[in-house]
Amino acid sequence: TFRKYRANLDLTVAWYNKVRENVLEVEFPLIEDQLSEIDSQLSRAEVSLSWKDDGVWEYIQETRDMVHDLETRVFQAKTNLEKIQKIMEQWCTTPLYERKDGKETSLLNLDDREERLAKRYAETKESGNKIHDLVKENLGFFKAEEDTDIWRAYVDYVDDMVVDGFFNAIHCSLNFLLEIMASKGQVSPLFESRLELRAPDMVFEPSLEYRSEDGFYDLMEMIINDIYKLASLVPRLAAHSGIEHYQPDLEEMDDLSDMRQELMDCVQSVMNQALEYRNSFDTYAYLWVDDRNEFMRQFLLYNHVLTPEEIEAHAEEGVPECPPTL
Repeated sequence: TFRKYRANLDLTVAWYNKVRENVLEVEFPLIEDQLSEIDSQLSRAEVSLSWKDDGVWEYIQETRDMVHDLETRVFQAKTNLEKIQKIMEQWCTTPLYERKDGKETSLLNLDDREERLAKRYAETKESGNKIHDLVKENLGFFKAEEDTDIWRAYVDYVDDMVVDGFFNAIHCSLNFLLEIMASKGQVSPLFESRLELRAPDMVFEPSLEYRSEDGFYDLMEMIINDIYKLASLVPRLAAHSGIEHYQPDLEEMDDLSDMRQELMDCVQSVMNQALEYRNSFDTYAYLWVDDRNEFMRQFLLYNHVLTPEEIEAHAEEGVPECPPTL
């Protein structure tokens, strides 16, 4: 009997110490009263009970069950936090936008964009619902009251975890783009714009002109906005903050803002280079701007296209003819 008593007391002590040693600062207020109740129960043994008293075994069982119940609930709540972390780890397994077919030489996959975004957004919303359910479970595990400061403090703690999760998700997608676009080495491009002759102009498709509707600049802004939108798909755990979702917090983070700015700087740089390249063809513009029949007429008469200066100099008598020879 004494051995049975000792074994159960040893279990009780181990569970009690496990709770005391592992409880987080933000968790402690949620179980403080429950721990006090256990401490009061334990004080009976210190003050008034002995091994020979009637009801000792019942007392040991009751105390053991009280401690085991608290230990089980506290660690179920901790397990739920681990589940939340694993859910959020899935958010940054792959960037929101990747190369087509995963090939290093492919362009960024923008095919079926709406369909693929809808799928990824739906997955994020579903995982957000799971996170909310797990936090609600923890309310029960801690036997807490929802409308209390100590519970709101705990929710704020988990809420900060979710902010970090979205930071990692957005960082993953922005960093994928940035590592390629800002690379100084040889790397396959993510985007393609074709220089086309549409007389009398030479134009890029998509447009590389600033403030051009549906141009490359707007395309990059759209991609970045799609990435940030991930943080708007999960309702805020800390509803008492008055903020509907997480996107405002992420948009205010300097690290992400710096990455966003660096991406757009890359876009502006490549646009400037491309426009300079297009402008280098201006000296040949007469080939597609000037009237071809007039060009051929002047060539056959004068062996070249007349300049304004030549026409002005021979205004009265006309430019002397000088047909080309073989």
